[in-house]
Amino acid sequence: MRITHCARIAAYTMLGKKRHTLRVFINMLLISCALVVWLVLTTALRSAHDAYIYGTLSSNYETVMLSLDASGQAIESQALQQAVQWDEIAQPVVAAQPDLVQVLGRQEEWIFVNNRLVTLMLDGTAHPGINDYSYDFFEAGREAEPTTVPFRIWAVYSEQIVSQNDLTEFAYRYPDAQWLLCGTAQLGEGDLLISDYMLEKFGLTGDPAQYLGAKLSILVDGEPLLESYRLTGVINRDLFRCTGLAEMPQIFVQGNEHTTRLFQLDSAVVKLPIKSYDHITDVLSRLEDQGISINHFSWLRAKYYYNINAIHLIIERLLSVFGCLVLLAILLNLYRILAEEANHKCRQYGMLRAVGMPIPGLLLVSYLELLFGLLISTVLSLFVSFGALAVIDRITYALIHMHLALPLRGYLQIGGWTLGALLLVFLAMDMGILWHYVRCRPIALLRGRTNDAMRGGLL
Repeated sequence: MRITHCARIAAYTMLGKKRHTLRVFINMLLISCALVVWLVLTTALRSAHDAYIYGTLSSNYETVMLSLDASGQAIESQALQQAVQWDEIAQPVVAAQPDLVQVLGRQEEWIFVNNRLVTLMLDGTAHPGINDYSYDFFEAGREAEPTTVPFRIWAVYSEQIVSQNDLTEFAYRYPDAQWLLCGTAQLGEGDLLISDYMLEKFGLTGDPAQYLGAKLSILVDGEPLLESYRLTGVINRDLFRCTGLAEMPQIFVQGNEHTTRLFQLDSAVVKLPIKSYDHITDVLSRLEDQGISINHFSWLRAKYYYNINAIHLIIERLLSVFGCLVLLAILLNLYRILAEEANHKCRQYGMLRAVGMPIPGLLLVSYLELLFGLLISTVLSLFVSFGALAVIDRITYALIHMHLALPLRGYLQIGGWTLGALLLVFLAMDMGILWHYVRCRPIALLRGRTNDAMRGGLL
């Protein structure tokens, strides 16, 4: 039998019995709404939690000041040496940011080194700096204040220039990034790393690979600052849009005896990345017990994110319990709807069988009716869930300053998965229930006596 004929019969059945169809549709709508709202809330909560945790992971660190000797070696305390071995702390980063204004002896003239005063010599070609008036380093929509990137240098005394937390946040924020580093991140004596953003401030654009290996010197107001360095790597600017790297210099050189003397450095900063917000309060307490002072802001940040994580775990467990109850109620309600539907249409099945409709055609008519109802109920349930999420978003933001939001693509995906899942469950349960009826004699179906018909034989 053709599908078009079955579709016409299904449409006639739905429109001919409007009251019954409306009651079945309302039940389907309630089921779809319950499932979609639960899925949307669970997905939005997980998305918001990931945005707070993984989207700010580069800020999850504690800093400790270290003294430097004349050879540029860090003088570490025994307490710090023990702390860096803890499992909760990732590989630390040791670096220092020199005061270039003081190094150049321009304290009375400058507050900071403006890019327009800097000239970058690349293989003997001068590239004057471009003054940065853009104030748009961060993308629109970020809560961080827009800022420029001044000319600053970062002398790195550790093997790595950024921590694993920084890389994790970068991967979360920019999953589609084509590259993070062009070249190598290993700094040797006379090597230099720079971001592609800073290269653009000197008029150097295009593929960063073309600049690798070039001889590079930096002059400030005509005076040489760095001479005969080799450009070994270019870093993606998006790395410095991570929360913990926003104020970080985007030019890196190795911290050694030469740079320590050149930049007049006597101390460096140790960044101790804490791997998870679950352990942040414990790590800070242990650091204080080791005699390492922790500032008040670190404690406030630790308690805030620890509470956010704890609240998320509680809500996630509640949603899991609620989801199990919803699924159980949905299955029971589905069975009730389908059983009532089949019993209500017992005479119709008998009439269709009597006029010669085969069993597959009868099943197809029933499936098309379910599909029409599910399509409409799922679409409407998306609007209902959107309104429910908007209300809950206001409540959660008022309580814990956490936004619950999903992009349009997320809603469509949830709607598609809900429609597909409900359709499969409906079809599976409907087949089991309808098979009991469609195998009966038509005369028994017309009389509504399916049990007698089953004992009397099949048509």
